[in-house]
Amino acid sequence: MRTEKQNFTKLAVPTQLRLPLLSIMLLFIAQSCLKDNFKSTRYVTLYTPVTKTLAEVRSDVQLSTPIPLKNPSKIYVKGNYLLISETWKGVHIIDNTDPSNPKNIGFIKIPGNVDMATKNNSLYADMNRELWTIDISDPTAPSIKNIIENVFPWYPGAQPTPLDAEIVVDYIVKDTVIETSGDVVEEDGQQIVFFDATGNLAFSNSASGAVGAIYGTGGSMARFAALKERLFTVDGSGLSIFNITADMKPEFVQRKQIGWLIETIYPFKENLYIGSLNGMYIYDLANPNDPTQLSSVTHVRSCDPVVANETHAFVTLRNGTRCWDGVNELQIYSTASLTSPTLLKKYPMTSPHGLGLSGNLLFICDGKDGLKIYDITDVNDLKLVKHIKGLDTFDVIPINGIAIVSGESGIYQYDYRDPNNIKLISTIDISKK
Repeated sequence: MRTEKQNFTKLAVPTQLRLPLLSIMLLFIAQSCLKDNFKSTRYVTLYTPVTKTLAEVRSDVQLSTPIPLKNPSKIYVKGNYLLISETWKGVHIIDNTDPSNPKNIGFIKIPGNVDMATKNNSLYADMNRELWTIDISDPTAPSIKNIIENVFPWYPGAQPTPLDAEIVVDYIVKDTVIETSGDVVEEDGQQIVFFDATGNLAFSNSASGAVGAIYGTGGSMARFAALKERLFTVDGSGLSIFNITADMKPEFVQRKQIGWLIETIYPFKENLYIGSLNGMYIYDLANPNDPTQLSSVTHVRSCDPVVANETHAFVTLRNGTRCWDGVNELQIYSTASLTSPTLLKKYPMTSPHGLGLSGNLLFICDGKDGLKIYDITDVNDLKLVKHIKGLDTFDVIPINGIAIVSGESGIYQYDYRDPNNIKLISTIDISKK
């Protein structure tokens, strides 16, 4: 009996021994009919999809009772509310009137959701391939006001999704043990293929905005940005523009091809700063319906969020599985000339993710190395103001003296109004059950 972990090898037999050995083997097989076989025990997690029709999904938009945060993605601030996307499922609504005591008041079901932005009382959110506009004038009673089909991901000639089409809205997760056994029937070089007793393959060892409009604030990892009466979204290679002059009736304007491996978008005044695995792009919004590229910079292939102020752009680069074999560092560019940004300084980091700016303070989520806060008065000589360890951090929004930080274990809020006494004031836990 062989187990899954054993190695299977071929033996070289000298010619003069082949005949005697063959006789012995034939005799042995005739007596016992012994076959080379295997037994394998594998521990796996099974995900069984739960589906509804598209019509049912659209009719099910309401504020449900609060649910625990399990796999949060993006964070977004709208007035006194903190919106947190639950990856592929919807948006948590947090009453953050008192940041020291945030209250989870409900959950909006939006299957396939990852990103969002707001203007006034309109919430713009992706639902699989659709853009939903949800009225959140009363956050406790949201309702769909508009749907634009077939924009995520965008491709020409896309057809509307039928209302009776099945949409995955959840998964039933179950840990289980799978035991397989059978005969080894094929050896192909270093690859060994096994078949179970029923003849099926078992496994293989192969390897800011217009006057009168109030916009929310997203983090540096966002793919949605709202300003100048427009909603801008980025995908893997393009920038899509929607006219949101009429809050509840966005209109698709166009999609521009801007590059490859596009990841993030950050609005600042009259410009968009777009991060990709290959570099940073700066776009001018003099004509918001047709943004113009002012410049681009390239760097080694790494994950790349960006934030900016009046004089500089700050870019974090990190390596990892999906970020290739890049570097882990902070890069600072002079944007005195938006058409020709100049790299000024690099600072080594551990595994930097999102970042945020507030005055002369730069907040960097350095992965498992926690949250780092720097004084950037002199960009050529950053001063570390505070290093908060013990957190695995992802993104940060510093606003009105409160830094909202998303991490592996929770959403943390820090009061930084006194930079010499930065303190944790609340935590929203993430459930691992």
